[in-house]
Parts: sequence; structure tokens; C-alpha cells
Amino acid sequence: MKFRYRHIIYSLLLVASSVFTGCREEVESNMMQVPVRLTIPVRESNMVRRMPAAMGDPGMAETFDFPKYAYIYLVCETQSGEETETKVSYLVGEQLDPEKWVKEAYEGALSAEGDPIYRYDGTLTIAMPEYGRKAGRVYAALSPVELTLSTAAPTTEAQVLDMTFTMSETLQTDLQNLYSSPYNYMVESKYYGTVNDITQVKPRVDLLLYHVASKVDLMWNVKTEMQSKMKVKGLTINNLYNGTCKLFKPTENVATDPISGYSLTLATDNAGTWWNGRESVYTIPYKIGTNFPIQLAYALEDTENSANETYNLTINKGMSSEVFVPWVRGQMTFTQMKSGSETIAAE
Repeated sequence: MKFRYRHIIYSLLLVASSVFTGCREEVESNMMQVPVRLTIPVRESNMVRRMPAAMGDPGMAETFDFPKYAYIYLVCETQSGEETETKVSYLVGEQLDPEKWVKEAYEGALSAEGDPIYRYDGTLTIAMPEYGRKAGRVYAALSPVELTLSTAAPTTEAQVLDMTFTMSETLQTDLQNLYSSPYNYMVESKYYGTVNDITQVKPRVDLLLYHVASKVDLMWNVKTEMQSKMKVKGLTINNLYNGTCKLFKPTENVATDPISGYSLTLATDNAGTWWNGRESVYTIPYKIGTNFPIQLAYALEDTENSANETYNLTINKGMSSEVFVPWVRGQMTFTQMKSGSETIAAE
């Protein structure tokens, strides 16, 4: 059994726009509105209201819906004489029009030159102090559904960084379309969401967003000589993380062992998947110790002995120093009947 891991990156660029209707901090007289432009890179050219995104692996393209809600937080430091003040502005739950994504070629430094992107052509703005700007950092998230957040109106950067959202069955069905900016992603020794040209007349914001959820991509195969003796009658992923999840610290969810999670059925008793199949699921990653344990249950039928067994597998993927959530691809090859349980460590 061999597992390969890779980070798949989906990106968001913010730069310009105006006016919004989402929930935000009341704008004071010394605040100005900074336009925000969102763009999402893609790999495919054929797109009709769904976004073909980067390949999960060779020959396996995926399709993603555009996110529907934007959550943007600006932490701005200002200097007046010898006094320094930090202010948090936010745009929470702004709805994005799916008809306003426009394809173009990217011409910036945050992605490969010439990559195709879809730019959000709607209008968005966020408040920023008009005078005395010294430094600024932006944290943002995009979601397919409205998020239930732990802090509705953060006033400090720590509150922004510690923001959590509530996991739900509604979100689980579209979890692959949830993105955020990881707080500990550094570029040239500084947070990658640092505002460029903060002291200029028109500050510029460039920010990439990444998946909050991990993809678990599973394939199974019963060898030809075993197909008359056994069948894979089902596949379940167990103990998926439930409850509150960290929005900007997606690799820092911690659980006790065993966790009180829930399960999803990936394959059932279907003749088309008795001997080989492929299924994937997106799940919120979490640590038990320093590992992200992916827990699977196979329902196997021993046709030769008229017996049914459940094979439990736990795959430990290290998460001690991750910036981005881990992505897992697994190949299961059955050459003999199995039963009981097994734990393996990821390569």
C-alpha cells in the first residue's frame, strides 16, 4: 500500500473595486473605502458557472463551484505622533454574484505568468484608515454557504486569527469550495497577506486563498485471481471532525482520541465497485498528537466462506509543521481476505 501526498493550491487575488452590502464595521469620518478585486486561477478553459480547478492527480480533473460568500478582515496599524493604534475593519458575509466571474490571463507575481484566472467583476470594498497608515495585514475566506463564526465583530488581530466556524452537514456537501488565508504562510520572512504600498494614496492588497479542507482520494482494486473469492461491499470514512473549526489556522484543529465525529459512506454494495473503484471526500483535518488520522472501514465479503468482515484502517499523516492542509491519495490492492484493523504511517 503506497500513499502519495501533495499540496494542491487554489488562489485568490485581491486588489480593487467599490461599495458593498455585507455586514461591516461602521465607517468613521477618517476612514476610506479600499476596492477589493478577487480572482481565482483555474486550469481548464471550458467553464459554465462551475469552476474546473487544478488536477488532483494525472488524469483526474475536478470541478468546483464558485464560492458564494466573502469574509475579509483588514488589520491596520496607524501612527499619530508617538501614538500607535491598531484597527480592525471587516466585510462579513458579502454575497458574490456567480454571473460576475470573468476569465482573463493573470499578469502578477503571485502565480505563474499567463495562467488563466476568473476575476470577480462585482463591486467590493473594505474600510481602511485614511491617514497615518503604517502597516496592514489582510485575512480572508470564501465559503459556499454562510458561516457561523465565533466572533461577529473582531476588534483585535488575535480575535481574527482565532476565528472559528461551525461545521455542518450543509457545509460538508460543498466543503471543497471553502478557502482561507493561512495565517502562518510567510513570503520573504513576512506574512504573505501583508498590504503592499500601505502608505501610498492607493494601497494594494494581494492575497492567495487556499483550501481549508483536506482531500482524501482513495482507489481500491481486488486482484483478478481473488475476484471469485471476495468483494468490496462498502467503504466508509469514520470520525470526521465535527464542531468548531479554525478558519485561518486550518492545520491546528485538535481532537482527543477517539473523537466524537461522524461518518460518510463513500461506496455501497454495488456490482460496479465490488473489485475496483475510486472515491474521494473532503474533510476538516485535525491532529491527535502530531498526526492527522484518516480512519476507514471496508465491508468485505468472503464469497468462498460465506463470511462478511469489516477491515478498519487508520492512516496517520503528520501535521506538526504544516502551513497548508494535507492532501492524501491512497491505493488499496487486495490480494487476500483481510479482517481486524491496521494503522500505517504516511510516507
